[in-house]
Amino acid sequence: RSANTLAAYRRDLGGWWAWLRAEGSGLGDVDRRGVDRFVQERRASGAAPSSVARQLTAIRMLHRFMLEEGLRPDDPTADVEGVSVNNGKCQTFDYWYASRSFARGQPIYIPYACMSPIRVTIAANGIMWTMPLRDEK
Repeated sequence: RSANTLAAYRRDLGGWWAWLRAEGSGLGDVDRRGVDRFVQERRASGAAPSSVARQLTAIRMLHRFMLEEGLRPDDPTADVEGVSVNNGKCQTFDYWYASRSFARGQPIYIPYACMSPIRVTIAANGIMWTMPLRDEK
């Protein structure tokens, strides 16, 4: 990871730790409701969705690490819904072109921001095929 990415993660985790202390909680006892509350408060503070999403990613990585290392019996971020970031790419993405490309066997590149949560139906040779573009919960 780049130095800027690591610095951003450090800031994000520092903010998470400060929030936990202010709540009278800690890394070992925070639960999903605490994580949800943190995300809601970040959104309400006016933070950009991309910043909240990045911070949640850093928090997820930390808690996944803690689980894998046996520092926690669970991961409080496991079922927390992600933060949707619409960077405008979905407005210009041509789903009709993508389905035609797929039918011809060509790869399709769908902007990640457009995949929350959608399904695409592709018609080829008279057969309709519906597939999820992301896991649906």
